[in-house]
Formats: sequence, structure tokens, C-alpha cells
Amino acid sequence: MLFTVTFENTGEGIIDNISIIPRLPFPGNFTPAYVDLLEPGRIVFRQIGIMPDAGAAEQLYFVPSDIYVDGKFLQEVAVVVEVKPSTPYFKRIEIIEYPFVAGFFSGEDKTINFLVNNTGTLAVGDIKGSLENFEGCIAAPSFSGIESLEPGKAGEMAFTAEALAVEKACNATLVVSGEGASDIKPVRIVVKERPGLFEALADSFSDFYSWFVDQLVQSLAHVSKLVSKVYGK
Repeated sequence: MLFTVTFENTGEGIIDNISIIPRLPFPGNFTPAYVDLLEPGRIVFRQIGIMPDAGAAEQLYFVPSDIYVDGKFLQEVAVVVEVKPSTPYFKRIEIIEYPFVAGFFSGEDKTINFLVNNTGTLAVGDIKGSLENFEGCIAAPSFSGIESLEPGKAGEMAFTAEALAVEKACNATLVVSGEGASDIKPVRIVVKERPGLFEALADSFSDFYSWFVDQLVQSLAHVSKLVSKVYGK
């Protein structure tokens, strides 16, 4: 279940590092939402994800959610969640094999791939993607979609974006929604400066050295096994 939360800065100063974290009164999982920067007069929309487990009692719940600014508690809001009886016919999609951290070099144009799995019993059509809280790190991303996804099947999606000329990290939220089903996952976007020639050569040498040591260890282990067989030890 996705719930849209509206943040509005009615003051005169910039507010940064805003987070909203649900406190579930039933067994389940949640995905928080973040706003890195909220300028005066600006309104942004964020989505929090709440997924009750199968053991949750079927009823209406008031789910409190705590809002923090720079790690300090600001206020509490609540959403209403209805846990309905299970049915053999339902739509559900899940984002799988996605990057927990999406790394970019400053100014780099990059494509990030991920998979969407249909874990329901009905087909889900017109699946689209979006990204929230990316503005400080990358330009607006473009997404590929899935026309229709059958039950038990997985499909590949991707978004392409260009990193801004900054060195920064953003707590973004990956959102995927189709006809009657949706899912969200947290993705941390990290933008770093491009390494110079010396740093790039040093990284390449480090990777080669690690590979060489690994191959040497494997070879010595193989030789040791052969010697043991020859001498019966």
C-alpha cells in the first residue's frame, strides 16, 4: 500500500533533512520517505509504503508516523490502513534486484536497471516508474516501462539520468506502479567527482592486484591438492 504525504514549507527559511517514519501497530514492513531540501513556499509530495504481514488482523488501523528534521522529532501524523480479507485473486508487484546504492560520477549520464516481479495471481498492466527526492543529485530521470506482466513473471525496467555537477548523496525512493498494484524501495544516490588520471590508474592497479592475489591463492590450493594425492597425504 502506498500513501502520499504532502510537505509544505510555510516559513521563511530552508528546511532540510526531513524524514517520515511509520510506526506499525501490526506485523509488517514499511518504506520511509525523505525530503533533502524544502525551500520556503514549496510543496512536495512523497510516498510511504506500508505492507501488513499475513498475520495482521483484518480491521482498520490508525498508523502513526513520526516526522523528523535533522534527526530531531518534529510532529506526528497518521494514515488509515485497512487490512482486508485475503483473496485468491489479487494484483501485486515487487521491485527486486535493484541497487541499494546508485553511484554516479559528476556529470555522468547513466542507466540504472532493476527487475519487477509479479507476485500476485492476476496480470498487471501499464507498469511505470518514478523517482522521489533525487533533485539534489541528478537531473529528472526518464523511465522505461512494462506493458503487461503475467503472474509469476519478472520484467526489466530502467531509469536514465545525468548527475549534477556536485558531490552529494540523496536518499531517493524508487516507485513502481501499474493497474491496481505498486511498490516502492529506498535507493541512495551518490554523486562523486570524476577521478583524475592518477587515481584511475591506482584503482585499476588495485583491482588487478586483488585479482592476481586471488588467482595465486587458487593456484597454490590446487597444487597442494595434487601434491597430497601424489604422496598420499
